[in-house]
Amino acid sequence: MAKYCIQLNEADQAHIQKILKKGKHLSRDYLRAQIIQMSHDGVKRRDISMRLRCSYSHVCNTVRHYCTEGLVSAIRDEQRPGRPPKLQGKEHAHLIALACSNPPEGRRCWTMQLLADRCIELGLIDFISDETVRRVLKKTKSSRGKPKAGAFQA
Repeated sequence: MAKYCIQLNEADQAHIQKILKKGKHLSRDYLRAQIIQMSHDGVKRRDISMRLRCSYSHVCNTVRHYCTEGLVSAIRDEQRPGRPPKLQGKEHAHLIALACSNPPEGRRCWTMQLLADRCIELGLIDFISDETVRRVLKKTKSSRGKPKAGAFQA
């Protein structure tokens, strides 16, 4: 016998029906609403996972979340903090200023790898990849190859 059983009250049932009938929800939310509805209707978890083509553990986790934390928590993903940016404030500005400066002797313009290496040499950061440098510079209007190279926030 399953540890968690779903018996929807009228308010939860109305909320589930609203999600299932109105098509302006995330597909993950829609799938979880279907899982909860099917579980309430007495469909076995293995059958739910096969019918909806999702993993058995996803079905079990959704049912568990509903029983322990409620409907809203079961349907919606909780926010994930993500990784903090490598470059912040001063380091970010220093990289942009470096990209706007004259390139090293013997070079016509800065490359992403040269900028990354120079940031490490200057002690701005312990490690930075050329891809991170590219992403930072992409967010600014800068042109490293033109005579009037400049960077300013959009």
